[in-house]
Amino acid sequence: MIAPVTALSPDFDPWIDENFADPISIYDMMRDCDPVHWNQRRQLWFISSYADVTKVLRDRAHFAAAPFQAERPHMERTKTDQHREFAATTMLTTEPPRHTRLRTPANPSFSPRHMKKFEAEIERIADRLLDAVSGQDEWDVIANYAYPLPVLVITALLGISPEDEQELMSMVRADTALLAIDPRASQETIDHYAQMGHRIDPFVHRVVEQRRSQPPSGDLMSALIHEEQEGRYSPQELMATVHLMIEAGHVTTVNLIGNGVNLLLDDTARIRALKERPELARSAAEECLRLDGPVHFAGRIAIADTALRGRKIAKGDVVINLFPPANRDPAQFPNPTEFVIDRSPNSPTNFGAGIHHCIGANLARAEAAVAFRKLAERFPKIDRAKEPVRQRTFELRGFRELLVRSNGDGHSE
Repeated sequence: MIAPVTALSPDFDPWIDENFADPISIYDMMRDCDPVHWNQRRQLWFISSYADVTKVLRDRAHFAAAPFQAERPHMERTKTDQHREFAATTMLTTEPPRHTRLRTPANPSFSPRHMKKFEAEIERIADRLLDAVSGQDEWDVIANYAYPLPVLVITALLGISPEDEQELMSMVRADTALLAIDPRASQETIDHYAQMGHRIDPFVHRVVEQRRSQPPSGDLMSALIHEEQEGRYSPQELMATVHLMIEAGHVTTVNLIGNGVNLLLDDTARIRALKERPELARSAAEECLRLDGPVHFAGRIAIADTALRGRKIAKGDVVINLFPPANRDPAQFPNPTEFVIDRSPNSPTNFGAGIHHCIGANLARAEAAVAFRKLAERFPKIDRAKEPVRQRTFELRGFRELLVRSNGDGHSE
């Protein structure tokens, strides 16, 4: 471990290859030694305690999310078209009242009440994917389960037809987004991500046009089209919102499931507990989110001078709210480094807070809980076939490959 005086010196860069394997140790060091840390090398504030992170995320008087999402000022390379779903006019890149107008119509589709009804569809998709690998000695959790499950779920939530889901599956790539959103993304990766977005545009236009001519069916796309027909969404806002739901609706969940399965495989007792007590899947998902969540930080831009723990944050400063050290803050979580499958209370920061709290948080939690429960039910003796391979990223953390041995046929009973 790097000594604190080195890690917090003016020329220290937390996002270099030497820190890739274990960035959390660096972030924990910041929390313990300098929780409101000005990083001279990156010209960014790093906030790392639970109390401070949640305070900044909720403080609309001094911090804004929209300009950060639109400008991505922490990136080493910039290009106008580099982050299409973030640069477009959506709920991510606007503040009230426009943000409220764009977000409100989608809220019911992600409510706890709707998720409870929708969970049967998530289970059907999970079973379908596990059926496909039943009987295989080895298979990849990422490619065969964690990646397709959220893509198929978001298509079902939007109301995209089964005939179109495979076309969409061939276009969206969570690993491409993972690399392109990283602060150190190469120009080649950024360009490739932009090209992927351009490929999705005609698909979005086609499925929206198809749905405009059909009767409303109670799904998310019908709700968004209704807003356009009533004059509350422009055609451009409708297209951008559907595009956002498709891309943002799967990227983080792929890695929540992959990271979570990897954590569960650290101890055979965890899978066994889920097999014996499937009701623990919800709390297990929350604990996986806390200990190895897919999103490592959320950015804000200061819109007014303010102070935090006596440090002066000036208008225009970029603030990086670090989730891993906040989620391991001993002031908030007893025994913070331990995996406690039934931890309660448990409120990790990964989905943000305030008006920009992730709209898909309930969906992601439901997907992860179902994914873990079904995996334990079908493959209670599952273990790793080899060491998993992580993507070399800092902002969004996930695996490129997670090969497992099923140790059972996995058939549904």
